[in-house]
Amino acid sequence: MKDFTLPTLTSLLHLKANPKVQNDKEMMLYLALERLVSGKATHPKNQSAKVNFAAIHREAGVSNGTIKYYPNFKGLAEDVIKKYDSIILDTENLSATATLEVKLNKIRAELKKEKELKVKYHSDKAIAEQALDTIVQRETEINFKLYEMENQMRLLWHSNVKEYPEKK
Repeated sequence: MKDFTLPTLTSLLHLKANPKVQNDKEMMLYLALERLVSGKATHPKNQSAKVNFAAIHREAGVSNGTIKYYPNFKGLAEDVIKKYDSIILDTENLSATATLEVKLNKIRAELKKEKELKVKYHSDKAIAEQALDTIVQRETEINFKLYEMENQMRLLWHSNVKEYPEKK
């Protein structure tokens, strides 16, 4: 038999050594399971993250039902599938939590930006109101000065008018 290594399977199941194989078909099944679990499947239909007996058969290139002739492999494959599925579920839960965190952080950033814009708007509004008050005050002062000047002109006009005595 050829010597082969299964690093992903040994780390997943905490195996101390590679399992002993009876023939080339069993070795093909082990290698196929290794490729599926490590995410390096070669068969086009096995590109998804699903690991099951049908995917192992497809990846190994053997007929359906071959696994039942190798009880040691079948037991190991069932353990691997259970662990792999639990890891995938945990990863999906973590990714869902991470997605929620990302959305929450995005909403927080939008809220912070809106608050900053609100503060800027209020400060700009206060500056504009102050400028408008200054303009109104200045206009009032100018109108009052105009009124005083008109009064002075009227007084001067009336003071320059001389009255002549009437002829009798």
